[in-house]
Amino acid sequence: MLDLSVVVPTHNRIDYLPALLSSLAGQDYPPDRWELIIVDDGSSDGTRRFVECYSGPRPANMRLLSQAQSGVAVARNNGASVARGRAVLFLDDDMIASPRLVREHALVHAQDPCAVVIGHVSLPVEGRDPWVAWEDDKLHRHFQALRSGTRTPGPRDFYTGNCSVSTTLFRSIGGFDASLPRTEDVEIGYRCRNAGANFYYRADADSLHLGRHSFEGWLRNARLYGRCDVTLAWEKGHAELQHKIFGWFLSRQALIRALVSACSGRPALEAPTVRLLDRVGRGLHAVGVRKVSNACYSAIYNLVYWLALIEALGKERFWAGVQATKVDRARSGGHPPGYGVASSPPASPRILTPASEPMRPATHAHEHTAMPMRPPPPAPPTSPITEGQRP
Repeated sequence: MLDLSVVVPTHNRIDYLPALLSSLAGQDYPPDRWELIIVDDGSSDGTRRFVECYSGPRPANMRLLSQAQSGVAVARNNGASVARGRAVLFLDDDMIASPRLVREHALVHAQDPCAVVIGHVSLPVEGRDPWVAWEDDKLHRHFQALRSGTRTPGPRDFYTGNCSVSTTLFRSIGGFDASLPRTEDVEIGYRCRNAGANFYYRADADSLHLGRHSFEGWLRNARLYGRCDVTLAWEKGHAELQHKIFGWFLSRQALIRALVSACSGRPALEAPTVRLLDRVGRGLHAVGVRKVSNACYSAIYNLVYWLALIEALGKERFWAGVQATKVDRARSGGHPPGYGVASSPPASPRILTPASEPMRPATHAHEHTAMPMRPPPPAPPTSPITEGQRP
């Protein structure tokens, strides 16, 4: 058995792959103790041939799987189904791995067979679109909270851009839920916890996230996360999230809550509000007023996320839940147990807490530019696959 299997799903991201492969070729861990499995999710840009014929730096032990386009959850499940490692490290294709990435993940799993390891994600510091810059800032604060110990790693930190899990545990709980278009990573994080997993964070298991996405794609992700959080809480058995969701909303800034309330049930207001805030945010970003620009994109993301969540749950049900939670808080003199500390809105300089966690890294970016790093038992659902390897 190998120590680790690195599974990378990819779809039409050929421009990212040379940097990823080169960084993985430079790992300081014995190359015969781990493997790389790239899963081509029905790419049409020549990804399969590129990987098969690639002659640049690459890991010594690499395999390519090909499947009809089925999404990242199925791709990761397929990769994990043929993994030979004690643990599976899920890595996004738009990452550049630090030299210690594989070692840090493998060492934890060698010591704890029930481990889930959260790796660090570094973000670029310049050249980003304003909505991506806002997202980068929030993720940076999130991982800095993990690094500093002010946040304890758990299910909602299971971001599949850089995380690993025991292969036996992953297979025993059935892999990723491929019915979810988003939040499939956090959802399996909860199932790992319920199965007895121990969560670890390793700062030296670092990777630089290069991914970008269009403004429209960013909005689409916000809507999907809002809908999928309803699915997790009310349809997938994670009932603990139901009360937390209402608490997260009450932890938003008053202006955010008022904006959501004003647009709730008035769909014609959402688009012009988003356009106005985007226009202001772009202008401020262009002249270097980043804090206020970030506030604009925080408002946009919150508005789109919460309106999608309200639509999925039902307007009356949502506002009744918010009111009931408000009453419970008043009776208890603060936050009921399980709600966590009152959090700041995403644009706040304070540490990210669960209220901001619907925002996660995009798994499908569109551009690739090298940038400097910030300082430091049921079988999973699969689709038919074929396997190939460069001679």
